[in-house]
Amino acid sequence: MRRTQILLEETQYETLKQRASKEGKSMGGLIRELIETALDSSADDKHEAGASLRDLKGIFRQEGTRGRDHDAYLYGGVE
Repeated sequence: MRRTQILLEETQYETLKQRASKEGKSMGGLIRELIETALDSSADDKHEAGASLRDLKGIFRQEGTRGRDHDAYLYGGVE
């Protein structure tokens, strides 16, 4: 582990202190859990977004078409 210091708003400090006491944890332990949860959630969001974009790759690919012909696919033809 590495030691670090952060500045908290008074309300953040009091809320963390009360929650840590309620859960029988140290403030440092609670902060580490909250950070881990946030980092895991962020990684999951990025993975899901990346997977979704990869799923879309090539869905409009058709022999003899060009990338700029996308309006024909989206709007049924270019006027």
